[in-house]
Amino acid sequence: MEGGIRKTFLFNLAVVVLLCMLLYIGFFTSLHWFTKHGEELTIPDMTGRDMNLAINQFKAMHFEVLVDSTYEPEKKPLTVLKQVPDSGSIVKEGRTVFLTVNMLNPPHIPMPNLINLSYRSAEMLLRNNKLKVGDTSYKPDIASGAVLEQI
Repeated sequence: MEGGIRKTFLFNLAVVVLLCMLLYIGFFTSLHWFTKHGEELTIPDMTGRDMNLAINQFKAMHFEVLVDSTYEPEKKPLTVLKQVPDSGSIVKEGRTVFLTVNMLNPPHIPMPNLINLSYRSAEMLLRNNKLKVGDTSYKPDIASGAVLEQI
C-alpha cells in the first residue's frame, strides 16, 4: 500500500511541477503582448502652444488628455504652461497626459488687508496672490515703510 501512495504522490508532484513550468513559460512568452513592449512613443513638447492644438496632437497619438488651469498674467490665455510627462519622455500608447494651461480670465481673488504691514511684506503678499503692485506714494510717518492706506 505504501508503494501505491508513493507512486501517486510522485505522479501528482510531477504534474504540479510540469503545470508550474508551463504557466511560467506561458507567462513570460506572453508578457510582451500584455505590456506592448517595443511600442513606445516620444512625448512632444507642447509648452507655449495653443491648448486645442496640443489636445488634438496628443489625441492623434492615442493619448488620453486631462487639462487643468492656472493663471499667469504674463502668458497668453489658453497656452500650455506645463505638461506631465515631460517632453522627450518615452511612454506607451494610451497613457494619460496632464496639461496645465493658462486661464482665459484671471481668477477673482479677494484683496488682502495690507494696512500696517511693511511695504516688503505687502508686496510679497500681493505677489503670492498673483496680484500686481499699483501706484505707490510715500508719506512721512512714525511707522517708516509701513502701508498706511490702500485703495
